[in-house]
Amino acid sequence: MACEGLSGRYDERLRHLAAGDTILQSLDDSGFTADPALIEKVVDMFCQIGLECADHIEGQSLSGIKKWCGKRNKESKFQTIDEASYALYQLRLNHEFAPWDLRRDDAIAKDDAFEDLLSQWNAAFRAFCQRKPNASEEEISQINNLQLRYEHLRMYIDVYDNKELRPSEPYKRFLETAEQVAGPLISLNQPTFSLDGCLVSGLSFVAMADEDEDGGVKSQALDLLQKLDHREGIIDSNDIVEMHEMLGFDLGEWGSDSDSDSEIKEPDVPSLAPVGIPQMLESLSRRSGKPSKRLEGFYFHTDL
Repeated sequence: MACEGLSGRYDERLRHLAAGDTILQSLDDSGFTADPALIEKVVDMFCQIGLECADHIEGQSLSGIKKWCGKRNKESKFQTIDEASYALYQLRLNHEFAPWDLRRDDAIAKDDAFEDLLSQWNAAFRAFCQRKPNASEEEISQINNLQLRYEHLRMYIDVYDNKELRPSEPYKRFLETAEQVAGPLISLNQPTFSLDGCLVSGLSFVAMADEDEDGGVKSQALDLLQKLDHREGIIDSNDIVEMHEMLGFDLGEWGSDSDSDSEIKEPDVPSLAPVGIPQMLESLSRRSGKPSKRLEGFYFHTDL
């Protein structure tokens, strides 16, 4: 699945994710004799991939992943970076998070409950970081990426909060952390890849900001995206950049009420591109009549 993401075979990746989730759902832990550390590693990888891909799998609730992720010990004090990471995945998987959708049943109560749990996680994470003053370069990178995941969730909460409660700069902390995470990737001056992440998707969300309302955050996010050559799972920074260019840096109604680009309407004719952003590029290309360099040069060779 990691190789499928790296090579852009997104449809195969999603099929294997769904199959793996079904297998995890069918396993009975009472009769499972494999090394517990082995199943933990499998669940950890599926947690990473599952959250990023879930919106693109029709009718899939990730019940198998949730079943095994829910068996984790819920420690209030983190001993390792991995424990902090697992806890944040567990929080995201097992609690509804959709602050942009107030039509849900008990939406405000659910959002408040999630925000409280996220604050508890952040307090435990901060305490862990304070106990680790001499972190290695690799650990600092892991900590920055974990902080980015927190700021990504926090940003959505702040952006969709009641106007009276909304912070004056809801994107600021995410952008500051994104620059820390993006810097080392940009300095490599080569394509980079990770199983999952929120750097590219988060910057794309910021690039949808209302320019009159939020100042220069839009151009700041687009500038970082253009400097990156980074793929996170099925989201590639180069695809995102072209998508914004094709939309004239104005997504309008296409991205105004969701954190997921999967809300964009499917093309009227059968799609030839992989799921996710590539299908959106294909649809945009057909609607606008503008050719997509990303699709022609990387995914497939066909006349749109």
